[in-house]
Amino acid sequence: MYLHFNEEIISLSREILTRSINEATYFPIDRAFLEQFINQIVSVNNIDFILYNIELINPTYTKALFLCLPELWTNFSEDDFDYLLKKFSNSISYFLLIEFSYKYIEVNILELILKYAKINGFYNDVKEYLKNQYSTIIKSMDERMDLEIGVEREAFGYNAELWNYIKQRLLIGGDIKEAIQDILYLENYLSKLLTIS
Repeated sequence: MYLHFNEEIISLSREILTRSINEATYFPIDRAFLEQFINQIVSVNNIDFILYNIELINPTYTKALFLCLPELWTNFSEDDFDYLLKKFSNSISYFLLIEFSYKYIEVNILELILKYAKINGFYNDVKEYLKNQYSTIIKSMDERMDLEIGVEREAFGYNAELWNYIKQRLLIGGDIKEAIQDILYLENYLSKLLTIS
């Protein structure tokens, strides 16, 4: 599948990525560095900005970028997840969205992800990822502490209340569920889900 992106999104994303290498104080990127770009970022289509960065940029960088930019997610909806998933052209994009949505937004869209992975020919990759990496998609207590009171709170400008608001908005009136936080329950859920789908 060929993806076409707005030139403004391409040049903005590339400039942020390139300049962050030398200018960000926290690797790979931080909120203080991004402040100079916030007006530009919120002026472009947030869904296409997310899609471009998921599809064409390094996943480690992209996760940090998204954590620094809750503005991208405050009005996100189930339809927006549908849009992204229809457009994904590689299995890494699915893996990144699984981790980010489950671990950081704390919502469970795994059924939706598997549906589109099957349609787009990435089902086996996603199934193997979930079977082998499910323990990494739950935010550990150490990760939670780093984000909420540790160094990442300042680096990413992390606001737990804002991310909880984003989660709660997504949970209202749709098929999106809250992420299971217990590893054994998640293992059991995935075992059933991957057998059914």
